[in-house]
Amino acid sequence: MEPDDPKRAFFLKELSALPQLRRSLKSAGDHFIGERMDELAREMTTLKPGNSRRAQIVQEIMRLSDSLKQG
Repeated sequence: MEPDDPKRAFFLKELSALPQLRRSLKSAGDHFIGERMDELAREMTTLKPGNSRRAQIVQEIMRLSDSLKQG
């Protein structure tokens, strides 16, 4: 793109907004993951020890936790 192109300012403004958009999306995703982990923890309190669903919940919480660390 040429320096005097009238569209250049628009594209530069859009590009400069991308980091903020990425931070907002990550924050929203992290919030959703946290809510899901809370839901799973609440479900686990309703299950009796030895219930196979408890192991599934623990695995899911660990997977979600890892995704937060990687993000």
